[in-house]
Amino acid sequence: GRVQTLHSSDLRGLDERDLLSQREKEILAQIAAGLETKDIAARLGIAEGSIGPTRARVLAKLRAILENL
Repeated sequence: GRVQTLHSSDLRGLDERDLLSQREKEILAQIAAGLETKDIAARLGIAEGSIGPTRARVLAKLRAILENL
């Protein structure tokens, strides 16, 4: 799949609590805990294939924030 490119202007006006969706936060927490894709999917009851696109979205959002620091 194609990695989404976000710029800091795409995030303007968002409250920091709304930057990541609840699902993105859940997946990010599992990634930070060192879990593998299959384990994250099993814990959250979602398809393994949905983890990669969500990870890419989270990284794109974080990258856009860091560009603006």
